[in-house]
Amino acid sequence: MLSKKAFDNWYSEYSEAEREFFEAKQAFEVKLRDICLFLFNAYADWCRHRYGEVLRPEPIVIDSEVERPVELFFSEFEVGSCFRGVVTRLLNQAFDERFGGVSKNE
Repeated sequence: MLSKKAFDNWYSEYSEAEREFFEAKQAFEVKLRDICLFLFNAYADWCRHRYGEVLRPEPIVIDSEVERPVELFFSEFEVGSCFRGVVTRLLNQAFDERFGGVSKNE
């Protein structure tokens, strides 16, 4: 039979692990926001310099030609292929949060 002391010890360990998990999750979310903000600011500055406005990181048509701004950004900043998918997702997410999905001048 399980004693009260054993149960209290188990519950204490569980509570501590749960607290550590939530602290780690919160720290991760803060780091993710910081990284996303850094990436988007770099991309936005690059877009303004190259295109005069911040463009959605997806392929777009400019003057009847397809432009792939995010691919040019990756090439210019030498972003490795293993990071491109996650960086694109973060840039699109940040763009949607900032502009609601519509390309605009900032």
